[in-house]
Amino acid sequence: MEVTRDLLSKVGVKATEINKYFPYLERFSKTFKLDTKERIIAFLSNVLHESLYLKFNEENLNYSEQGLLQIFPRYFSKDT
Repeated sequence: MEVTRDLLSKVGVKATEINKYFPYLERFSKTFKLDTKERIIAFLSNVLHESLYLKFNEENLNYSEQGLLQIFPRYFSKDT
């Protein structure tokens, strides 16, 4: 199994995002050992979830104060 344009399309990535990011996936798949079905599934599951199917490539950091406290509690003291 390998990462292909067809595979990305089948899992729901839009053509514009495939065209934008596929050259990088193709180029670096061997470097980062995306060489088994399990590794490809794990990688794509994470990347596609975190990027909304390659739509976003930056964290928006739009957290409310309450959201920050819930998601990152160890970074904030309860006294502040």
